[in-house]
Order: sequence, then structure tokens, then C-alpha cells
Amino acid sequence: MHGYNNKMSEWKAQFCDCTQALPACCISCHSTAIMQGITAYEMGKGNGCSECCLVYCLGCIGAAMNRNAVRAKYGLSGNCCLDCLLYCIGCGVCMATQEFREVYQRNNGL
Repeated sequence: MHGYNNKMSEWKAQFCDCTQALPACCISCHSTAIMQGITAYEMGKGNGCSECCLVYCLGCIGAAMNRNAVRAKYGLSGNCCLDCLLYCIGCGVCMATQEFREVYQRNNGL
């Protein structure tokens, strides 16, 4: 069942497993904003342009807001403040790749 519930679940995609999805990792290395747009598209949120723009306009805050949307949809653990901090200190490539992998795995029953 997709959607928010009171019970938080763990991420299926591990944080530092970027190499498990090399194409997504390469896109994230080039632009986390584009990777988050692709992830939003995979989540069924239109074409992903608004999510991409959030990152370009708001930086770490926009990226954390996009990650929060993934967590809310799948009831995943974590919090927006920590996400923002991790994006700001340079973990954005791993985070954006993890978000994409999580959505992909859940959409494809993996």
C-alpha cells in the first residue's frame, strides 16, 4: 500500500549503494536536481520540472523538500532537517541516487 501511515518503515535502498544504480549515480553526479526531477516523474508527480526547479532555486532546502515527498509517500523514516544538512555537506549524490532507487524498487516490486 502506498501512502503515508503512522508506522515508519526503513529504506529498501541503502544510503551508500550508489554503485547499484550506476546510470542514476552518474546523473546525480552531474545534477542532483535533474535526478530528483526524474524521481518525481517516476513517483507520478507530472514531468518533474517543479521538483527540479525547487533544487535549482532553493538548493539544499529544495532537495530536502523533494526527499520529504519520497518519505511521505512510502512512510519512510527520517526528517527534513537532517536531509537538508546532509545535502548541504555534500551527500547529495548518494541521497538523490537512494531516492531514485527507492522509488524504482517500490514501483517494480523489488
